[in-house]
Amino acid sequence: MIRNVVFDMGQVLGCFDPPAIVAAFGLEGEDADRVRRAVFEGEEWQGLDLGIHTEDTMIEPVCRRLPPRLRESAAKVLLGWIQYFSPIPGMEPVTQALHESGYRLYLLSNISRNFRRHIGQYPALAHFDGCLLSGEERVVKPDPAIYRRFFERFDLRPEECFFIDDRPDNIAAGAAFGMRGFVYGGEIPPLLTALRDAGLAI
Repeated sequence: MIRNVVFDMGQVLGCFDPPAIVAAFGLEGEDADRVRRAVFEGEEWQGLDLGIHTEDTMIEPVCRRLPPRLRESAAKVLLGWIQYFSPIPGMEPVTQALHESGYRLYLLSNISRNFRRHIGQYPALAHFDGCLLSGEERVVKPDPAIYRRFFERFDLRPEECFFIDDRPDNIAAGAAFGMRGFVYGGEIPPLLTALRDAGLAI
């Protein structure tokens, strides 16, 4: 029986859209592309998920790859991107309904450790029972170690969990522990069908 629903953050509860984030800081055209690539496509961004970097420590290596005129803008994007990591429309009613039906809710996400300070800006997370962030743990999905740590941290049985993530490899890694899951592709109705097919009352 499923007792717990586990959510990813990016592209499941929050919309991660680098071009839109960069545009929000007033950058356009080639300048926007250069800053986007430097910030979001460099090795430092992977280090953010792994807890090797924070947004602050990324500034110097990222800006080193950019011309002087773009460095201030890049620093602003790095320090403010999370403000534009907007909630996915329609997901808050899903988490609310699951909570009201008695399911425990958890977050398992590859994300900066600084995200914990911003959890309050996401209504969908209001009723969550626990959050495990890769940046705090220094290990990322789909590494089996982060799943093992997640189950141990919150004293959960994998077979009692249902996992929602946008990446098939992350779902497959959870399935290796016996956790069922669903690859979320941006549409709420298929998600609701998958939850009901797994026996959840929603």
